[in-house]
Amino acid sequence: MKDKVVFFKQQRRQPVVGSSPSVHNHICKGDAVMSYLPSTKVCSKCKKEKPVSEFHKDKHAKDGKCYSCKVCTKNHRELNKEVILKREAVLREKNRERIRATHKEWRTNNKEKVSEYGKTYCAANKEKVRKSKKKYREANKEKITKKNLEWYNSHKDDPEFITKRNERALAAYNANKDNDEYKNKRRLRDNKRYAIKKHDKCFLEKQYAYKRKSYLSRKDDDDFKESLAKRKQKYLQTENGKEHSRKYTQKRRALKLKVTVEDFSHKDVFLRDGYICQCCKTKTRPDYKHTHPLYPHLDHIQPLSLGGDHSKVNTQCLCANCNLTKHNTGTGDQLRIF
Repeated sequence: MKDKVVFFKQQRRQPVVGSSPSVHNHICKGDAVMSYLPSTKVCSKCKKEKPVSEFHKDKHAKDGKCYSCKVCTKNHRELNKEVILKREAVLREKNRERIRATHKEWRTNNKEKVSEYGKTYCAANKEKVRKSKKKYREANKEKITKKNLEWYNSHKDDPEFITKRNERALAAYNANKDNDEYKNKRRLRDNKRYAIKKHDKCFLEKQYAYKRKSYLSRKDDDDFKESLAKRKQKYLQTENGKEHSRKYTQKRRALKLKVTVEDFSHKDVFLRDGYICQCCKTKTRPDYKHTHPLYPHLDHIQPLSLGGDHSKVNTQCLCANCNLTKHNTGTGDQLRIF
């Protein structure tokens, strides 16, 4: 079978002075070239005969290859970089949708090639890829969050997705359970999720029902009772535990006497009064033992037993000595209420 004959028209050019004679001198005369060697081609720039592999593809050319070789094309682009970039930008803007559709079709038909190239590139440019992704995430936080939420809502009931997610979480936990940094991140994440959910009435009802069910199923267990008592005792030794216990006692006492109850902390009243006893004007000492005469006490100006309210307005800071001396007589600066 004979080789295919290729015809193409070259522009009229003058021969290069001092160059060696070529068998393709007819190119300089602008004649049509007939070649029986499809494996080679003459560059229109440097006038050298080169293998076809040294030419870029060009679907508009008759032989499917560019007129100039790769080296000459590269040199031309470097010399005219700004002009070429502007021209390409204008063309891309005009044909944006068509280019996008073509790229999408190619990626769809060559998924394996795209995947393989992506893995190779990421492995060779780890630092560059990491910085690029970080920059994109910072610039598109809302967009990424919305997209992730939509994807999660569409897959959250999929059994396969749930199984994979649990397996990944378990593997990550087993690999990092002794890592303090991982524990801190996990605690902060859980606290953030709880802070978001705690305003959700449905979530709070479910949480209460779950805890109630768990308690009722174990309330008769002696080990559980002992563990609960230890936890309670440990909690009451903390600052939050002492505050909670004090508030509970005061509220219970006020409710028994059927007076108005306001939710506030004794520390708010002490800070308002500057930890100064409002009877003897002595500086109280909260860091002393609770049996010391200068330890601060929360006093009701009008006692609860005489119909006074449990509120900020009806309370004041007194030292232990003055409060125990006053008792429930109602003596003191009653005008402070007004």
